[in-house]
Amino acid sequence: MVAYQGTIDALTTRSKVAESAFLSLYKLLAEAPDPYPILEATVAELVNAEEAASLKEENARLRAQLEKQGDVNLLRQQLRQKEAQTEEAIQQRVAQKETEMMALFDEKERNWNERELEYQRQLTETREMVKELKVSQELASARINAQDEKFGIISL
Repeated sequence: MVAYQGTIDALTTRSKVAESAFLSLYKLLAEAPDPYPILEATVAELVNAEEAASLKEENARLRAQLEKQGDVNLLRQQLRQKEAQTEEAIQQRVAQKETEMMALFDEKERNWNERELEYQRQLTETREMVKELKVSQELASARINAQDEKFGIISL
């Protein structure tokens, strides 16, 4: 019976130690904060990290696209400048050719006017010569007629 009583005492002691350990563990666990909010925050942080990575990629893609758009805008601006320069060069060339043509036209007109004046001068001189020749012919005819009458020749 002493052995039986020893076994029961050992079991009782063991039970008390187990209960005491259980209660102390239970108290520690009861005082510990609930892990659910921390786990939930961790999961949300992971989701945010994935979104951040995705947003970083999209941001990089959009920046590259914006840079290309900037290049396109720069090229458009350069094209407008070149078109303006070309238009200005064309206008200058047209003005230069117009000036050259007007100078050539004025020179030709002066030449024609000089020729016309020269021809008018020659025409006037020729008319004067013709008048002088007519007068000279009339005088010569009159002299011939006078001579013919003097000598008695009849002329037609």
